[in-house]
Amino acid sequence: MTVESSAHTYRFPPLDRTGWLLGLSGAQCLILAAGVVASGALLQAAAPAPAVLTPLVLSVALAFAGWDGRPAHEQIPPLVRLAVQQLTGNARWTAELPLLSGTVEDAERQPVLPPFLAGLTILDAGPAAWCRSTSAAGVAVVHDARQRTVSASLRVRGQGFALLERPEQDRLVAQWGGVLAAFCTERSPVLSVRLSEWAGPAGLGEFERFAEAHHRKAGSG
Repeated sequence: MTVESSAHTYRFPPLDRTGWLLGLSGAQCLILAAGVVASGALLQAAAPAPAVLTPLVLSVALAFAGWDGRPAHEQIPPLVRLAVQQLTGNARWTAELPLLSGTVEDAERQPVLPPFLAGLTILDAGPAAWCRSTSAAGVAVVHDARQRTVSASLRVRGQGFALLERPEQDRLVAQWGGVLAAFCTERSPVLSVRLSEWAGPAGLGEFERFAEAHHRKAGSG
């Protein structure tokens, strides 16, 4: 008699698309309203049909079209800021080199940041008792005075997940879900939890050390 274990599946709910009207965001509603008003004004002025339809078509394209994986209307503000910086000559940013005197004042002085990072302060929170990887370097906390938030990043590593049996994979995924669920509480001071996955090329030495470490574990077991 064989017992087949059913694999656990997980489905994330759809993103909250609640907007001002029919799921449209505020920016989309304003763009469409501006196109309708402009077309209406041209219609009252007895303008030709192409001229009347042009603002409406442009507003619809701007509100719903996408470019480079993002909505087109969300890319207008950064493009406008970049154009203004190019015209005013503020597109470049330079900082003075710190003095290599080795004094305490120089070590505690905050680095000079570009204008778009104004209001950010880097703080040394020291090592975290619950994270062994921070015992040597500690944790850097970024304080945003404008948003009144603090943020930090921790390095998390996992090995051999694809080689584990399905029950063990389900157990690890359930534990990871338990970690994330701890932040999903009412009136939690945590605003968001983000996961950044990074992978890069490694030399042959990394693979040799990995094989040697796992060979020693297999031999000791």
